[in-house]
Amino acid sequence: MIVIRLLLVRRSPSDVVEFVCRPTSKGPNLPTRYLWADDAQESPADGGSFLMRDVFGRTDLATRCVGFIRNVAPSPDAGFGYPSPWAHVPVYLVTGEAQPVVDGDWFSAERGLAGLSERH
Repeated sequence: MIVIRLLLVRRSPSDVVEFVCRPTSKGPNLPTRYLWADDAQESPADGGSFLMRDVFGRTDLATRCVGFIRNVAPSPDAGFGYPSPWAHVPVYLVTGEAQPVVDGDWFSAERGLAGLSERH
């Protein structure tokens, strides 16, 4: 399975840099798309377009890869669908102006560190 994530950043009215997270069954996370899940095999470019359409309602936004999230699973069970013990997930920064059209919340760096660092 291949995973891609989007990073949308803004400056709050109080001048704090924030990024958007979506609610998931495991807690908040960056907007995410799973590629090659089940029998569907979509390219990273197609998956990125689908993810932007789902999150922003449009696909014409420019992005660039700004880094990777490392997931660590030292002893995964047999059904684990990712590389182990490490999986590196690309994160694409949305470089244009955009507003999400899905549920989500804006996180400061401090809140993100507290809420996301145990999983990543």
